[in-house]
Amino acid sequence: MAERVMADLENMRARIAEIDLEIELGEKWIKLDHPDWTGDHLRPKVPHVHDSPIRFGNGTRLANAIVRESHRPLTVREIVVEACSREGHEDIDSETIDRLCRTVGNGLTAAKKRGVPIDHDHGYPRRWFSVMENAVPKLLENRG
Repeated sequence: MAERVMADLENMRARIAEIDLEIELGEKWIKLDHPDWTGDHLRPKVPHVHDSPIRFGNGTRLANAIVRESHRPLTVREIVVEACSREGHEDIDSETIDRLCRTVGNGLTAAKKRGVPIDHDHGYPRRWFSVMENAVPKLLENRG
């Protein structure tokens, strides 16, 4: 791997020189129309990086499985904690859990709209459950 990167090093340096030239020409082009323009206010765009203890693409699938296997309604936070546990992570900071709760909650809502047999109790916090045979019967009767 290191040998391949070292062999490509000159190509990368040449590409950086091309990109710098393109940036310089772009700035000149903008200044033709807007002479007072400066790029000082621009921040570099951070590339998207999957920063989650749950594997990419596995969050909603795992959440649906947890809801389906549970015989009681679960909050999104309970689902997230269980999902992280199944992925092998026990000590997760609260900021990450909050972020995952938003992601998993949105995924469950989208899954419900797609027809996955899950529902929630319409309370706060929402408690999700399966509407299959293992669902909590009283919640199905009292929904509404």
